[in-house]
Amino acid sequence: FDAYAEVAGVNFVKANVPRTIVAVGIPGYTRQRTMVLGSAEGGYKVTLNNINSLDSVTLTNYGAMTEFYFHTMHHEFTHILNQKKPYSTDFALITKSGYVSGDWFNQSERAANRAGFVSPYAMQNDAEDFAEMLSYYVTYTPQQWQQILNNAGSAGAALIQRKLQRVKDYTRDSWKLDLDDLRDVVLRRGGQIATLDLTKLN
Repeated sequence: FDAYAEVAGVNFVKANVPRTIVAVGIPGYTRQRTMVLGSAEGGYKVTLNNINSLDSVTLTNYGAMTEFYFHTMHHEFTHILNQKKPYSTDFALITKSGYVSGDWFNQSERAANRAGFVSPYAMQNDAEDFAEMLSYYVTYTPQQWQQILNNAGSAGAALIQRKLQRVKDYTRDSWKLDLDDLRDVVLRRGGQIATLDLTKLN
């Protein structure tokens, strides 16, 4: 959340950051037996699961922390922002025919990318797609993001880029938040994770 404060200001954080973060030790699962890493409720609470898996190795590895926690936090925070200020309905039309609802976990990463999605989970519906777009973009390096576009092929990459522009327009117009600036700060701060003293938090 300090990354958001650095880019959008402390008042943005005070007004929008969830008031409660619930840490659950074990993973959550859906009826389809897919793991649930987190959830956002009513704009006020974020739940993070699988906290018991945190150890000294994971806590100093940006890639691992991103996979299980940072990506999830940005994703769930995006839902909170969307609950307060909805994004344009134009976003859902870009890959309207690609949403597969509960069948998303049967999609491969490559198939999702080629269909214009950054992940299989993004294929569930437009709300998850929007949150996945933002969270992948700000936590991935430019090289990692380019790899998604490479995997997508020219048609899939064009769809992803169109949706990314809608996400950037939304954060700029609704929240005065520049997504490229946010990514720069997130990656800079992520690069410092191994040197943080987690025994002394302010």
